[in-house]
Amino acid sequence: MEIFKEFIFEAAHRLPNVPPGHKCARLHGHLFRVSIHVRGAVGGESDWVMDFGDINAAFQPLYVQLDHYYLNEIAGLENPTSEVLAGWICERLRPALHATDFRVAVETQGSVYRAWLERCDLVTISPKPPSSGLTPNLSALDRFVALPNANFKVVVFDEIDFQFAKAIHLRYLRVPFYLQVGNAIGKDTAADLLAKLDWLAQRTIADPEMASAVVLPQLHVLLYGNRRGV
Repeated sequence: MEIFKEFIFEAAHRLPNVPPGHKCARLHGHLFRVSIHVRGAVGGESDWVMDFGDINAAFQPLYVQLDHYYLNEIAGLENPTSEVLAGWICERLRPALHATDFRVAVETQGSVYRAWLERCDLVTISPKPPSSGLTPNLSALDRFVALPNANFKVVVFDEIDFQFAKAIHLRYLRVPFYLQVGNAIGKDTAADLLAKLDWLAQRTIADPEMASAVVLPQLHVLLYGNRRGV
């Protein structure tokens, strides 16, 4: 089961590495929303995954550092994009979560490597498939796969996506590899997803070079739809 807790803080920043004339180069402020998700088994005695008070306690020291401050002046946030800020928070939450016997897992597109990933317990590399309209830099994945707890998960909508996933799998055969059914949010019904799952499973079984790949359903969507927090 997965639970989450949201926190809000306000802060100022500017982005020094954007092109000249970009509006984000100027000093400005935001209301930032941080969502911390915790996944695990429900405790036999507590009947909860984790005490929300422990999540509050873990985030509070970070809130004090961030709220109503100029983010660029904080060590590690010299270029405070949302991506950098998310990594900064994750890295500092890890010790507190480990103290309560939780592991820290991260999912990334595999485009920009960050040193703090080396301290995560599980890193899922999920490059965007061709159906997304993006063109990932596959050479950038070489550094990610050196992480001891790395695995791949590629979302597949069609045959082109499947061939893209296969190319990555064959390039990094030693890395655990997962295929996941694509979910067209707002369009796919449970029946649509089950049909896609059947196609993807059969397509994978039929390809000897994909024998070690694992096919995943969008199980949470089948059970709960696209609701948040599940």
